Amino acid sequence: MFLKNKLALKRPLPLLLWLLLAVLSGCGDDGNPFNEPGLRTGEIMVDINGGTNRFISTGNLTADATNAYTPAARFINIYRELPSGVYGTMVLRITSIDLDNITLPHRPSKVKVTYSPRPNEPYEAVDSEVDMEITSKEGDLLKGTFSCKVRPKGATSPSFTLTDGSFAIKLIRN
Repeated sequence: MFLKNKLALKRPLPLLLWLLLAVLSGCGDDGNPFNEPGLRTGEIMVDINGGTNRFISTGNLTADATNAYTPAARFINIYRELPSGVYGTMVLRITSIDLDNITLPHRPSKVKVTYSPRPNEPYEAVDSEVDMEITSKEGDLLKGTFSCKVRPKGATSPSFTLTDGSFAIKLIRN
């Protein structure tokens, strides 16, 4: 062992390169999606009362349930959850939309945004309460922005302010 170390000290360049490689490979992405700036396909990002939230998971639901576009009904349903270990769901529903014949940018008028910070506690905004714009459509990859103030059903004052919302979803046609 002493002989190997003595040789390494005589030729420090290979040792330094190995150490540099070990350090750099240990500093990569740890899989935490919050480390990556910007919106990725399959996500909804939104500031809720001033704090940024990234809804990335579809839970145990299938892609056709979480990224659904039904052309015959002209209906889009997008469902996402916060990362595991944190509860929170976001649902974007757009009705009366024909994705094959829209002009961009497009502002849908029949929209519902539902945010649930806890189980069975939905807060929502509908239609004119939602400022939504579809900014890009490449095939069935849909991108857009939204903002609104959501409140419990029947309540008159908003409970959460959603700003700088964005989504990038690959839709599944049903």
